Amino acid sequence: MHAKCVIEDNDEAGIRLNKTYLALANKVGGSSNLNFSKKEVRNYITAKLWSTNVNKNVKEMLNYFMRMKEINTNCFYAINVDEDYKFRSALWVDTRCRASYDYYGDVVSFDTTYSTNI
Repeated sequence: MHAKCVIEDNDEAGIRLNKTYLALANKVGGSSNLNFSKKEVRNYITAKLWSTNVNKNVKEMLNYFMRMKEINTNCFYAINVDEDYKFRSALWVDTRCRASYDYYGDVVSFDTTYSTNI
């Protein structure tokens, strides 16, 4: 837990990950005494940043849906999150969507996993 806090604090301060890793290794008498690698430090920060950005985007999307609901009471939305409150899916329907469905008889679907499945 201490190492995670140091890694996050140093990342926010703009300290490069390799410098953070070396500092942690020096503190415990060398990298062989750490129970994680430099790559795991990088992966931890990357996952943390990705999670933060995803939540930020979900909040912005939810704010947009709430504004649309205020403008048009026929607007409907639902957001599905997992047990960690990470975004899974969203559905929204407004007057224009309903009219388009009546005319075309079809819906549009977005695959939100495209950037996670490399």
